[in-house]
Amino acid sequence: MEVEQIYGKALDLGSREFRHGNFSKALKIYARGISIGDTRNKKEGTYKTHKHYSNKYKTLVDCRSACFQKLELFDRALDDSNFLISVDKYGTKGYLRKAKILCLTGNQKAALTTLHYAAKRIQMGMQKYGKQLRVNKKLFGQLLEERSRLAEKLNFIIIANFEGKEHLKRIESKTDFVSIFPLEVISEVMHYLDQKDILSVLTVSHAWNQTFTSLPQALKFPKLVKPISRKRFAKFMQFCNAVFENSCSHRFIDKLEIIPVRNDELSVFSQLSEASIRISHLSLSLRVIDNLKLLKLLDSNDDMRKLFGLLDFFALQMPLVEDQRGISYFLSYLLNCKVLMLNLSGTRFSNSSENDNMKMVLPNLKRLYLNMIYPARAQRQDNSGIMRQIFQYVDMPSLVSIDLTDCVVTNSDLVKAFNPDLKVLKLRRIPRLTVSSITMVLEDIGCKLESFSFIQNDLEHIVPETMQNMDLSIFENLRVLELEKTYITAVGLTKLLESTHGLLEKVSLVSNGQLAFGYGPLSNRLLTTFSILPYHNFVACCPNLVSLSLVQCCNLDDHSISTLSKEIIDQGQPQNLKELDLSYNNLTSRALTFLFNRYSWLKLAILKVNGIYLSEEEVTFLTTRGFCTKIECRPVA
Repeated sequence: MEVEQIYGKALDLGSREFRHGNFSKALKIYARGISIGDTRNKKEGTYKTHKHYSNKYKTLVDCRSACFQKLELFDRALDDSNFLISVDKYGTKGYLRKAKILCLTGNQKAALTTLHYAAKRIQMGMQKYGKQLRVNKKLFGQLLEERSRLAEKLNFIIIANFEGKEHLKRIESKTDFVSIFPLEVISEVMHYLDQKDILSVLTVSHAWNQTFTSLPQALKFPKLVKPISRKRFAKFMQFCNAVFENSCSHRFIDKLEIIPVRNDELSVFSQLSEASIRISHLSLSLRVIDNLKLLKLLDSNDDMRKLFGLLDFFALQMPLVEDQRGISYFLSYLLNCKVLMLNLSGTRFSNSSENDNMKMVLPNLKRLYLNMIYPARAQRQDNSGIMRQIFQYVDMPSLVSIDLTDCVVTNSDLVKAFNPDLKVLKLRRIPRLTVSSITMVLEDIGCKLESFSFIQNDLEHIVPETMQNMDLSIFENLRVLELEKTYITAVGLTKLLESTHGLLEKVSLVSNGQLAFGYGPLSNRLLTTFSILPYHNFVACCPNLVSLSLVQCCNLDDHSISTLSKEIIDQGQPQNLKELDLSYNNLTSRALTFLFNRYSWLKLAILKVNGIYLSEEEVTFLTTRGFCTKIECRPVA
């Protein structure tokens, strides 16, 4: 049988199986026909010459590629299509088959490139050989139609130059971001862009520039580069002016945080004041300009005084020079300020002999945060003069929250600062102050605190505090209690808890030297007389507790946790407990077994047991059983 007859028979039998969906059988028939034909051609010496590749042979290869395609053997199918292209560069079957396979594998761009290359190549062959080149016009028409379809789908157009040569060009999408989204969405996106992103956005197109500079919401919470130079700040000011002009809105920024480059502080500060922009919340970090230089700027600049006078929230970090008028006079320019956060780095004594302590009033100030910052390992300096200026000569009648850190204040300073409306009091590392002394001041003023946080840092006078003969009714509205490094005893703490009438939602007890949670070794700071915290009273006083922290507590061991768990189960409270911190105590994993026993109903959101080793199996058990959603466990290094 001749080779052409073998090819014809293979095509007939294979096509019959292919039509019936037997692609594997059809593949074997086509492959067998190709193999026999190749063997005959080897014997005749015509192998690997294009002359013996008849139309039937090419059709067989195309049919085998189609079988591979149906069986999802795309690599084999692609090899056959590439072979067809190599042996018949002006034929259409190989290009069409390859494009179809590429589309099925999700590579439509490569399919379009293949069809475009095929069209150019066949057209060049037709021009070169004329009628000598036989091209299947029907298949060539299909190739051009498929190319047009893919080009339209992928946003390409086919352009011919003056020589008639065609090439692909991508169409720019007309569905621009600023044209399809409402202004509310665009303004929301602006909140997540910093200064670099905003300046880049303005250069995308004229439409983007016009849209973004016409949104007053763009200046609600602008995020500036940190630290920002005077040149970058000038660009930001230009953007602000464009927004105000295009949107016809008031020159107002809701919230702005500025951290200038060290040598550009004065320039940035001057640009801000000259812009005549009203700012509600301003955060400013200075390293060169101190309180005296800032005061001189305020005295000589009307725009700066107006800027400071309209602030509702002001957070300032700057170096401090102590003299007789620097800090109190500076505060007098913040007449409308409601929240004031001062982070003052160190103290230096000036040679100023001026002594003009005039009484100042901040009628609207409700929250005061005052933090004295010292370099690492630096000795804490006596800043009592600064505190005296603030509390003795600045009247703050509307204060409801006071937060002091590393401030040397006296009882008389606190008496001047406190008022009956005070609700939140946080004192950290205040020399010579104790829980008892603060309670006495609060009792004299008649405050009804809702939050009390105290970190003691006076190791010179270790005296147990039992809270005897004190009126603790000032804590009857207390919801947050945080005590750290104090000398309150179990008796004193129990009295304090009982005075809250069960309103407490958060209790944090950290390293309190006179507070024992069980029998056992005592720390060196404990005196000989001490009492153990009665867990029954402790649990009974906290029915609404949401967060409980017992960190680095004296004699808090597995047995103590077992006793605490028993009281919680017996009393059925606190039902709303979601956060529990037992870090850095003398505990093992057995403590958690006692805490989450079969009678326990605790379902915590966060459990912190830092300093305690827990295996992965134990952590997985607690989370999968629903006892804890999240566990924080960092063993001691």
